[in-house]
Amino acid sequence: MKKIGFLLKLEWSKYRKNNTMMVFALSALLLFPIACMLLYSFTTRVIPEEFPLTLYEYPNLWALTGYISNWITYFLVVITGIYIITMEYSHKTLRQNVITGLRRTEFLQSKILFVLLYAITLTMWYIIVTLLFGLFAGESLNFDISSDSMFFLSHFLMVFAYGVLGMFFGLVFKSLGLGFILFFLYASFLEPIFSRLVHGNLIGGDSHLFYPANAFKDLMPFPFYSGLVDLMPPDQQFKMALTTNESIIASILYLGLLILIMNRKINRSDL
Repeated sequence: MKKIGFLLKLEWSKYRKNNTMMVFALSALLLFPIACMLLYSFTTRVIPEEFPLTLYEYPNLWALTGYISNWITYFLVVITGIYIITMEYSHKTLRQNVITGLRRTEFLQSKILFVLLYAITLTMWYIIVTLLFGLFAGESLNFDISSDSMFFLSHFLMVFAYGVLGMFFGLVFKSLGLGFILFFLYASFLEPIFSRLVHGNLIGGDSHLFYPANAFKDLMPFPFYSGLVDLMPPDQQFKMALTTNESIIASILYLGLLILIMNRKINRSDL
């Protein structure tokens, strides 16, 4: 426990007066409730009052706000993960930490602990905002830890996975701009194109959904995929997203692999 406290204190000393980290953190916190309110404003204006709207009723609301959070953290948490690594190289603080006695493995552990704490914080914020939003939009508040815990786990794992993936790109490319651009190209274009057009056509089935960025995104997918599939003719129906259990298992496996690769790279790389 002393080691964990020391590593977290070390990370806090680096970020507490860092304006860039402050902007990233406040953006992640503020944009989430703002996006929820914008969606509510849009749907209540467009959808007729007599239409039976279940978007803002539990448990649908957990899935809906989780999907909103998915889009926000997709960018902000990834770029935070990239930044906390690349700033060490640009400021040469990694070399300084190693010279003063910090092992490279401990350096990586400190970053992972920070991302872990960040994921816990944003998940607590997700729970608070969703409960208040439900009270505002649905005029009811529903909290059942036994039935809602899977949403909490999925959200926590999603934020943590995005942070670790950002760290990976930061460690490989050592540049904030280059790391984020290449992440965006990979996650938004290269992986989807290859998985669907190449993998999907050559192998078929649903295995093309198990690529890392997609597995992380499917932890909190668009909540009405199943309804869209049901609208299709039976012979044209296809799987649009991984199930919750599939995405959790795939994400944990990818997280373990990414951490192993980062540990190997940081122990062999030049500072």
